Amino acid sequence: MALDWEHFHELARDGWRDPTGTVALDLRDRREITKGFGDGMSRAFELVATPAVFAFLGYLLDRRLDTGALFTIVAFLFSVTGTLYVVWLRYDAEMRVEEARQAARRGRLAPAGPGGRAP
Repeated sequence: MALDWEHFHELARDGWRDPTGTVALDLRDRREITKGFGDGMSRAFELVATPAVFAFLGYLLDRRLDTGALFTIVAFLFSVTGTLYVVWLRYDAEMRVEEARQAARRGRLAPAGPGGRAP
C-alpha cells in the first residue's frame, strides 16, 4: 500500500478535521506552542547559566588575586544586569512585531464605524 503524500501535505496545510468538518487540530498552532516552549527553556537556561559562568570566573579571579569575594559579586551583578537587559530588548522587539501583525490584521477587517462598530 503506497502512502498518499499529498493527503499528508493537505493535512499539514489545513489541519486535522473531524467528521463534521471542523478543524480538530491546527498543526500551525501546535508548532507555535512547541516553539514557544523551546524558546522559554533556552531563555531560562540563559538566565541561569550566564550569571553562574560570570560568578565562577569572578571567583577564579578572586582566588588568583586574593581579593575576597569582590570580583565574584561584581561579575555576578554585571551579568545579571546584562542578561535582563537582553531579555528586555528581545521582549520589546517581539512585542513590536506582534503589534504590527495585529495592526495589519485589523487593517484587513472592515473599518469600524461610529462608536467602534462595523458599518
